[in-house]
Amino acid sequence: MGDLGGPGTLLVGLGIGLSFPVLGAAAVATLPPHRFAVGSAVNQTARQVGGALGIAVLVVIVGSESSTTNKVTQFHHLWIWCSASAVTSGLIGVQIKRKRSSSGGD
Repeated sequence: MGDLGGPGTLLVGLGIGLSFPVLGAAAVATLPPHRFAVGSAVNQTARQVGGALGIAVLVVIVGSESSTTNKVTQFHHLWIWCSASAVTSGLIGVQIKRKRSSSGGD
């Protein structure tokens, strides 16, 4: 049986498994209880649409060239695109203001 990905695949799977539940909880953490279902649904829909669009962009970047050299260059462009997208998302996330709780308990 061939190589199934090695340690990199294990780390990606572990990272996704640990981060997605926390991100889902964070997305609805400030919602009132009667809005949890709607907030969770909007979050999951945005995640699914974003994933589909992301895969579409990655396929466009990789393209359909048959040359191995071109494929390596295209995968380098793919990694640059993914890195730029991650940095951009992080910068946008840092700019989001937190809503202060007015309950005064703490």
